[in-house]
Formats: sequence, C-alpha cells, structure tokens
Amino acid sequence: MAINRRKFLGNVSALTLANLFLPKSLANLPTANSEHIIGTSRLDEQHFTVSSIDLDGRLNWQLLLPSRGHDVCCHDNKPIAAVIARRPDRYIILFDPVTGVALQELTVDANLKLNGHACWVGDKLIVTASDRVSSKMCLLVYSLHDSLLELTTIKHFEYFGPHEIISANSEIWVAVGGLKTQGRDVTNKQTLESFLLRLTTQLDIIEEHPAPFASVSLRHLAIDDQNQVFIAGQFQLDPNDSPPLLYALRNKQLLPFETEPALWSQVNGYIGSIICVENNVVASSPRSHWLGWFDSNTLTQQKSFMSADVCALANTNQGLVAGAGTGRLYMQGRLISSKVRWDNHFMSYLINSEKPAKIN
Repeated sequence: MAINRRKFLGNVSALTLANLFLPKSLANLPTANSEHIIGTSRLDEQHFTVSSIDLDGRLNWQLLLPSRGHDVCCHDNKPIAAVIARRPDRYIILFDPVTGVALQELTVDANLKLNGHACWVGDKLIVTASDRVSSKMCLLVYSLHDSLLELTTIKHFEYFGPHEIISANSEIWVAVGGLKTQGRDVTNKQTLESFLLRLTTQLDIIEEHPAPFASVSLRHLAIDDQNQVFIAGQFQLDPNDSPPLLYALRNKQLLPFETEPALWSQVNGYIGSIICVENNVVASSPRSHWLGWFDSNTLTQQKSFMSADVCALANTNQGLVAGAGTGRLYMQGRLISSKVRWDNHFMSYLINSEKPAKIN
C-alpha cells in the first residue's frame, strides 16, 4: 500500500523528522570563530524549518518544525537557542545553534497561544503568550537546567496581545500589540490599545508608553549600542490612512520618525522587522518589498531599497543581512541567492564568542 506523504509528515514528531535531516545538515557545519545566520524558513506551504547559512549564503543545516516558526532566540553565552511558534501555535523547540540538533520540544498549555518571540535573561527564557480566548497577555518564564527548559513562572498582565520582547541593561522591553485574536483573525482593529512596556527582570512594570496613534499595533523592537529604544508598528485599518509606524523613545515619549507621510501607505501600513546597524535603524516591509534606512539620531530617512518579500534582518560583522521569502539575501549591497525561503526573523551567531549577537 502506498504511503500518503502528507499524513506521514503530519504524524511523525518534529524531533524525529529533524533527525532524518541530520546526515545532510551536518555536512557543512560552521567552524570555530565563524559567524552565521539562523532564521525561520519554509520548505513549501506545509513544511517549515529553522535554517542556518554562512555569510556567503551557503546552507549549514536545517531543523524541521511542526508548523510555522516566527523568531529564534539565542542564549548569551551557551550554545543553546530556542525557536518560538507563530500564533496561534504552541511549541517551543530548544536546539544547538552550531549543529541544528534539536534538544527539547515543549508545548504550552492548550489555553494559551504563543506570539513568536522570547528573550534570555541569564538562564531564564521569557516567552510572550496570550490567553487563547481573551488574548490577555502573559509572560512564560522557563529555567534552564542541564540544557533543558522547565516552566517556573507564568506572569499575567491586564494587556492584550504581546509581541516582541528583548532584554538589555538589566531591563526587559515588551511591544504589546493590543490585538485580540481568534486564530489569525484580529477582532478589535478599531479599538485596540497598544503599548511599549519597560519591566524589571522580575517582570514588574517600570513604565508604559501608549502608541501615539489609534489602531497602530506596536510589534517589533530594537536597541542600539547607545541604549536608544526603537519600535515598529503595523496599522490595522486602511493602509492609505496609515499614521507613522516607526518611533524612538525620547524623554519618555514615542517620537515618530521623520519621513514623507506617503511612505506609510506605500509600505501598506506594515513594518515586519527593525534592526540597528551602526548609526542607522533599518526597517523592512514584506508586503511592499521595501527596506528603509533611517539615521538613528535624527530619525530621518537616508535611503531605501526594493526586494521582493523581504523581512528578516540581522546585523553581522559584515554589516546588514536581509532575507526574503524568495530566497534572496541582501548583504551589504550584494544580492545573492541562499536557496532558503526566509520567513519572519533572523539572528546572527558568532561561534566561540563570549556573547553571541541576537538580532531581532
């Protein structure tokens, strides 16, 4: 009897399938003191991976995922990383960022949905999540023991739909999108309340900053080496009416970037990722195939570049790397093909460094 491949793939666990990938994926492992890019990607419309490439675009390894992944988060000083499921899925997979070998697969409680992002604070992994029905925000805290994660705390908040979370300077920042969702559908586009939160590492709120414009969902964060905080949003209503979508936190207020007002409608009211590179903030919009560079001090636009379905961004020792769903990579002015269909976010990882670079 013939085997139905789709049913086969659906019934085999992600870790088993990952092991099937190992002989091929171990053929071109990164070497000591080398830097590589790790990000979520897709094989086709039904099968998804985490992929690793070197800075020439050559594939190191791929780790198969049970469904679409969103972001990858690397430990500061241990060869351990986590990939987080995209809403409304519930998995967290711990893996070795050098070899791509899966270490542990976790599934959060069925009453929760994950929003794709996490950060490390020492040996604690903090993951953004929401109640599956109400979309109320919670943060899941996992402790790392003997290279395995254990859920230790669930902290609940009176906000809705948290998204990206980053740690810097013994503080935690959370972009709270404000979205109430059923599956992938947003149910409160007209009335959402979005915030930037600053927390202690014990997850107590220090301050909150509301989105300056109605129906802007604050989603993605970046902090530069001067500790400047930048945040990107997505407009939930008609993109032709979109207000500014990029902000800097200045004097405890979210200050919009300086651009032509038409830019926000041109990017379809959607910023997919932001990153700090040298003295610039770089933003991507996969819906409009756009990359934009902004001076991080003046907040003025410097240049832009068009690349189909570009979203994932990383800051490397060679500068900016941007990945697209077409497989193309923008690498400091070069366009190359990695033959990997990149999805949401990247991180760069420097092997044997004391503190690998986690970017978006």
